[in-house]
Amino acid sequence: MREIFDKLSNIIDMPSADPEDARRRKLLNVMLLAAAAITVSMLVVFLIVAPMDMALEQGPLRLLGLSILVTLLGIGIIYLVNRFVSGELASILFLLLLVAVASLFDKPELVVEGRGLLMFVIPILAASFLLKPWASFAVAGLSSLVIAVISLFILHHPMPNVPAIMVFFMLALVSWLSAHNLEQAQKNLQKELKEKITLLSEIHHRVKNSLQIVASLLNLQSRQVEDEQVLDMFQQSRDRIRMMASVYEKLYRSQGFSQIDLKDYLEDVLDYMYRSSDIKNRVELELDVKDVVIGLDDAIPLALIVNELFTNSLKHAFPNNRKGQIKIYFNQLDHQKYQLIYRDNGVGLPDHVDFETTQTLGLHLIKNLANQIEGEATLEQNEWATFKIEFRGYGSVK
Repeated sequence: MREIFDKLSNIIDMPSADPEDARRRKLLNVMLLAAAAITVSMLVVFLIVAPMDMALEQGPLRLLGLSILVTLLGIGIIYLVNRFVSGELASILFLLLLVAVASLFDKPELVVEGRGLLMFVIPILAASFLLKPWASFAVAGLSSLVIAVISLFILHHPMPNVPAIMVFFMLALVSWLSAHNLEQAQKNLQKELKEKITLLSEIHHRVKNSLQIVASLLNLQSRQVEDEQVLDMFQQSRDRIRMMASVYEKLYRSQGFSQIDLKDYLEDVLDYMYRSSDIKNRVELELDVKDVVIGLDDAIPLALIVNELFTNSLKHAFPNNRKGQIKIYFNQLDHQKYQLIYRDNGVGLPDHVDFETTQTLGLHLIKNLANQIEGEATLEQNEWATFKIEFRGYGSVK
């Protein structure tokens, strides 16, 4: 069932740089899909009824069958125009097709004075939403012209159906008011959205600056520390804060403000840390991260986890000019499940350190951060020290 919905979504959705054009194209595709379904249903009924009911006149039946086939062909052509040419042009063609179908749907006398008049309602109401609000008046005028031509020149009536024409323009007025109010509401929403985006951007910028100030204060304070162990704690705290600040920096420069491109972020941050380290000439870094964007709630804990693991590798995994490799993978396992794999073939953790029970700050922090994103962290040690973090979050593949 999900695959069917995905295929329908691919048929209906139309990527476009202009949001208004994308909305128009998507709405038109929905209407085309509905029109195609109705037309196919009529074709099925026609194919069943025509051979069985010999009392029906064959001439009108053939005309009806031909009209159904032409309508289906027209719908297909309009869809192609909508996808590959222009949504506005496709909308105009669709409205003209609806008016033409309404004109030929029934006997002339029923088109101008009976049930056939209802068929003109659809294009009149749809015009304001597919094109501009005033477009319903244009379609109402075209429908009135069709009614007048059929009345005067085919049925030879002295005058057209004036009440029906008045109803057409009343419907056009209702459609215009609805579309106009919707257009104003959209403009107000866009204005409010722009203001909130500006505010959110400023918040991210200020948070980033505040974190950088804290990191700078820690850096200044550490210059007065002589104890190596205490100095290392200051530096680790500073690096963690800088890692968080870098997430907000990415958010500030992104367009979404709530999600970041994880691959782009990790490549920038780890490349800087790797190139500024003293192991870059003897340890190879391999990064295989899928093109995934993740939310802020997951990005900061994940960034801190990677920072802890990578810092630990730089400091402890490759002593005495030992050569080796660091490999980092990030995959999307299913719709909401992600997996981070961090591996290095350094000296590994000491035998007396149990990852599940250790109170070492770095390892303890990794487990707590994994729990924070509703994940689980595991460690496997053989020739490689392999950390796996699987968690559920919200994000998407680019």
